[in-house]
Amino acid sequence: MNTARRWLLLLLCCCLPVLASAETQQANDQQARDRIIAWAQQFWQSLQRKSGVQILPAAHAELTVPSGFYFLDAHDSERVLTEVWGNPAYSGALGMLFPADASPFDANAWAVVLHYEAGYAINPRIAAQLDYQALLSQMQNELKAEETDKAGPQLIGWAVAPHFDAERNILYWAKELAFPGKATHTLNYNVRLQHQDGVLVMNIVAPVTALSTITQQLPPLLDMVRFLPASSAAPPQPVPRPEAENTALLSEMPDSVAMVISLLRQFWYLSIPAAMYLLFRLFRGRERRIFY
Repeated sequence: MNTARRWLLLLLCCCLPVLASAETQQANDQQARDRIIAWAQQFWQSLQRKSGVQILPAAHAELTVPSGFYFLDAHDSERVLTEVWGNPAYSGALGMLFPADASPFDANAWAVVLHYEAGYAINPRIAAQLDYQALLSQMQNELKAEETDKAGPQLIGWAVAPHFDAERNILYWAKELAFPGKATHTLNYNVRLQHQDGVLVMNIVAPVTALSTITQQLPPLLDMVRFLPASSAAPPQPVPRPEAENTALLSEMPDSVAMVISLLRQFWYLSIPAAMYLLFRLFRGRERRIFY
């Protein structure tokens, strides 16, 4: 056997383990991808997307879900906020509203997060005289103080300057946030409705590019709220689970799937839970949609 053939055989022997390793990696990539897609589909199908009248006992209010939206109760909202959007647990959300054609996994999705702040009152005189630029500076300083061992979101400024509707007793403001590694800024549009001994907070979380859409949707969102006397806010009655209206599952997102495969190939050495977490972040736009 001449020298050239010996070198060729030696090269082939060296390449065989590499080829086998690549095939194993590809199989692991596919399995991880399938697990993530299956989890996302199962999560989406488990959400009880509701319509019609929904009672919020803690806020002494009822909502008539507008056409073109679906409502998630407190339990499902907590799951979305923590498991999908990466917020801390126990957010205290009373519910969430999504456009009917959106899911929590969509990078450009926006949603209304509902809270109730008991014992809080909007003072019309103070609201009209408040120095909102000073308030912005205070919020920015507080946010910086929370950043300890890792970079957090940056409060850019007001996307909508604070203003008070004295006739309806509603305070509005919208903040623009920048998250590390994300090109599109995030919008927190805060609408505060005074009622009795507290405030119903509608916090709209969205890409800042959706501001014009949200501005158009504000009237029906405000009209959906009807406050009740404290004794009238009875617990909601169970209703049959509606059929899923949005069938746009992750398996029908070729661009996202391609990014999944690419990311898996780069991080094949990670454990499956870690890889699932990374891909989680990919599906929701690589951001932690915190709200204030």
